[in-house]
Order: sequence, then structure tokens, then C-alpha cells
Amino acid sequence: MSISDPISNLIVYLSNATAAGHDSVDIPASSFKNKIADLLQKEGVIVTHTEIEKESFKFLHIQLNPAFTHFKRLSKPGKRWYVKASALPRNKREIIILSTPRGLMTVKDAIKAHVGGELIMEVR
Repeated sequence: MSISDPISNLIVYLSNATAAGHDSVDIPASSFKNKIADLLQKEGVIVTHTEIEKESFKFLHIQLNPAFTHFKRLSKPGKRWYVKASALPRNKREIIILSTPRGLMTVKDAIKAHVGGELIMEVR
């Protein structure tokens, strides 16, 4: 079965594991999910992530940080949300990830680099 929106799938896995009180979760791997996990680890949202293989399928094994419980998809396949550098949200409480021409980065980094892009997800 193919997944129509793998990023939403990642967010649902993280949200459900956090709500259930699990300390880790295994998510089907892809290079884009791996880049998001790298960024989430850099920001402290997840503790660690490693790529493992189960039954000839690759998975990301993610150790969760219980301090973060809210994961939300911002740009959806039916309604993409692009923002210019001057219109980036400047809320300090949330970690917002966006896809830019320079790669995935947080809004804080995008403001410093003065680059806009597509808002992917927010974490609280």
C-alpha cells in the first residue's frame, strides 16, 4: 500500500506514540523523513534516530523526548503553504520546519539566512 502523504504519516506516528506514552517509535524510512528527523534531533524534539532494517524494509527508530507533545502538518498536498522570507512566523514557542531552496531548516535559521519556502510542520 502506498502512502499519499508520507510527512503526515510521520506526524501521526510521532503524535500517537507521544500520546500513548511510548519512549520510541519505528517509522517507515525515506530520505526526506531522515532529514526531518535530523532537524528534530538538532532542535531537541527527539533524542536520537537510527535507520534499522526489519524484514527487508528500512525503518527509522526514533527515541522521543516527552517534553514535546504537539505535532502539526502545516502545508498539505491539497493546499500548499509558501511564505516569503519577510512573512515568516516569528513565534518563539514553536519549532517550525520549512523546506527552502537551501534545504530543510527551522524558521529561526531561515530568518537568519533571509530565505522563504514551504512550511512543513510545527512542533510544541
